[in-house]
Amino acid sequence: METPVAYECTAPAHQVGEGGPDKLTIHDGQWAFCPFDAKAGGHEWRPTGGVPLAMLRHTATARRTDPVEKRADQ
Repeated sequence: METPVAYECTAPAHQVGEGGPDKLTIHDGQWAFCPFDAKAGGHEWRPTGGVPLAMLRHTATARRTDPVEKRADQ
């Protein structure tokens, strides 16, 4: 079983682009995921309730590749 990720970055600027290779960091002593880059500044952390990293990565990838999402952002 994967270790749950307790926080997800919801900063609008961190939801687009590939960003850096580091997606995980520690926030308040627990794992935190940023779809852009965990080393970037300006995070807006939201508690996840403890979800698997694979689910967060899948959701972030879907946001970047889903044409419906892209149209809604324009």
